[in-house]
Amino acid sequence: MTQTIEQINSELVAACNQLTSAVENKMDEINASLGEMNSKASAAILPLGNNKDTYYVDAVAGDDNNSGVNTLNPFKTLDHAIDIASAPEMRGKRISIYVEGGSDYHISRTHDIYYRDLYISARQSYDRFNLYVEAKIDNENFACYGVGLFQSLLGVANANIYLPLFSDINGHDGQLNHLNSGLIRTTNSTRVLYVASCAIYSGDQPLIIPADGDVTSIALNSVTIGRRAGATISPIVLKNNNPITLNLKNISLNDGLLVKEGSLITGVKFQSGIPLNVKVNTTIAEAN
Repeated sequence: MTQTIEQINSELVAACNQLTSAVENKMDEINASLGEMNSKASAAILPLGNNKDTYYVDAVAGDDNNSGVNTLNPFKTLDHAIDIASAPEMRGKRISIYVEGGSDYHISRTHDIYYRDLYISARQSYDRFNLYVEAKIDNENFACYGVGLFQSLLGVANANIYLPLFSDINGHDGQLNHLNSGLIRTTNSTRVLYVASCAIYSGDQPLIIPADGDVTSIALNSVTIGRRAGATISPIVLKNNNPITLNLKNISLNDGLLVKEGSLITGVKFQSGIPLNVKVNTTIAEAN
């Protein structure tokens, strides 16, 4: 039977439509697979810098029930702002917390920061805020609250930082074991810790403990470091031999502190007067 042109065209159109449908179905399958792989990759890879969030804290006019996203609706406590910044959904973000200066703020619970950049500063650089790190008794150990870092960057600027003393805990019997916990602790592969334009008053807990020795860089820039009366601990305490980089710039040391093992820093390992586990842009002297 001879087919007409119209019949041939009709069959060709039907065949094309069938092929198009098959291709579209296969593309849907491919896209679904790609979407699943992208979701898994997004969960596994840290996309730092893709998103930025900013929060504001005011100890006088703030309220932790506020949104915290502008100066008209600030949070009241720094603890709450850090809680928000350390939430799982903030993974991969760069988060700034601006604190209203001239007031007192406290670190009164432990925070863990994973896979993000966190910057904490006075809102106005000329108006520092006072940051008090609170002490605690942890199973008969004297310790303090602080911030643990994992694959993160932490910057602190324009603050007066007061580290705790034994005497800050009322009623202790003086027989507590001394557990070095520190304000800032690294847990694994912290990239950078940056402290700038701050006054630090050391106590019976250190400012920094790179517990695994794996901080890529500790930078102290335009920082004054002194001791609270009776302070016994160096501001920086190292606990093993893995190398760190210590960058000191425009540092003022008071109250007998020196760039020296057992003074500014504890845990430096030397060989023939050369530090083995600290790369530093100045000379670290051995303890006498």
